[in-house]
Formats: sequence, C-alpha cells, structure tokens
Amino acid sequence: YRDEMAVLYLRRTWINRAITQSTLCGLLICLVVASLFLGSAFSLALGQIIAGLFVFAMLALIGSFICFLREIIISGYHRAPPPEHFGLEPHASDETR
Repeated sequence: YRDEMAVLYLRRTWINRAITQSTLCGLLICLVVASLFLGSAFSLALGQIIAGLFVFAMLALIGSFICFLREIIISGYHRAPPPEHFGLEPHASDETR
C-alpha cells in the first residue's frame, strides 16, 4: 500500500509539472499573439519581445513534454497489481487478452 502511494505521489508530481508548463506555454503563446496584434495596430517595434516570448514558450513546451514523458516512464515501470491481488474479479475484457 505504501509503495503504491509513493509511486502515485511521484506520478502526480510529474504530471502536475507537465500541466503547469503546458499552461505556461499556452499563456506565453497568447502573449505572442497579443504582442503581434498590438505591434501591428500601433506600429510598435516589438520584435525582440515577441521573439523572447516565443523562445520561452517553446522551452515551456519542451519542459512539459519531458515531464509528461517522465510520468509515462514511471507508470510503465510501476504497473498496478492485477485485480486478483485486491480480491476483485477480472473484467471480461481482461480475460480475453
């Protein structure tokens, strides 16, 4: 029980990191689009700001993929015990495998 809870806590940590970084990426991309619009509408030179925001957005996206991949690796190494371990009957779909 404690081992399973430790694995679930670790997986939760990695998936929360992935979600946070994905959300940050989306926010930064929204800022890129807004900056492009404002720069065009008001003839502002925002090229460096837009480039910087885009680079940070891509770094956040890469980070989210790395965290998500790490969570997938953890889940692959720590598979859940079969239903029989918990005194449960397997599903009909499990018996056909």
